[in-house]
Amino acid sequence: MKKKIVLGIFLTLYLGSIVTSGIILATGSASEEEAKKPLTNIGTITGMTKKGDTIGVIKINGPIFYGASDANFLNPEKGANYWLDQLNYASTNDNIKAVVIQVNSPGGTVGVSQELHAAVARVKAAGKPVITSIADISASGGYYATVGSDRMFANPGSLVGSIGVIMGGVEISELLTKLGIKYQVITSGKNKDILSPYKALSEEQRAFLETMIQGTYEQFLTAVAEGRGKKKEVIRPLADGSIFTGEQAVANGLIDELGTFHDVIAYTKKTYNLEDAKVMSITPESSPFQLSELISVFSSGKTPEVKISFEEHISSLSYSPLLYLYEF
Repeated sequence: MKKKIVLGIFLTLYLGSIVTSGIILATGSASEEEAKKPLTNIGTITGMTKKGDTIGVIKINGPIFYGASDANFLNPEKGANYWLDQLNYASTNDNIKAVVIQVNSPGGTVGVSQELHAAVARVKAAGKPVITSIADISASGGYYATVGSDRMFANPGSLVGSIGVIMGGVEISELLTKLGIKYQVITSGKNKDILSPYKALSEEQRAFLETMIQGTYEQFLTAVAEGRGKKKEVIRPLADGSIFTGEQAVANGLIDELGTFHDVIAYTKKTYNLEDAKVMSITPESSPFQLSELISVFSSGKTPEVKISFEEHISSLSYSPLLYLYEF
């Protein structure tokens, strides 16, 4: 009975939004272009598309990899897919005048960290400042993603840095031999199963992987040097995977200053003449509200929950992909 009541409330709200849209179309109280946009997505319903200066907030929270599954209206997709949508929306929405990114991430996969870094650059290229606020941790790929920000803040005890690349896993060939188990595989080339846990790496293969890791390390180093306005050789001594507190990061030039999220908002408003701007979480219009999703949530009888577990994406018996990840 309770589920039916809640479902009825949401259906009423949804139908009401459609009626409201029809009234606007009929009365012409909005511009013709705005009136033609149905209220079928969260960006419209929450007012992100309304006129008025806005400081958009994005929260990069958790390991960085492509998004979680089973997303719906009450349990929106999280992960890099969503953060990229937020950044892309911020670069094109005229009402968003500045972006504050709150980071709480140990990092993740190399490619997606680089995509987030590029998306931040696009927001800046659109003429919108990007300010980073570090919560508990912004390490490795988490740091890479926002190192190009216009200004970076952290708490005194935040963890910052871990500039480097890691690839690891288990190798159980000796155990298999003791158990009398033989590994058999047919490949098209000697390196096709280079990351298999069932055979030891040859010295040639190890050297090949080390070359690949060194290449992605140099990419990281370049991004940090450019983002912080320093030469690579100044950054290199700090880029051995070490983690720093917020205080140490300021002293080493990895971030600009200490401050809370509240301080970051105050700084953004004052510096960019946005004292009267709204502060809102960015909800892209590309995340549509689907009535079918609402019905499925309540008909399932399950409480929506968000789970982000990096370990779920990496088998415990295989080597990891190349990672900008701080392991602790």
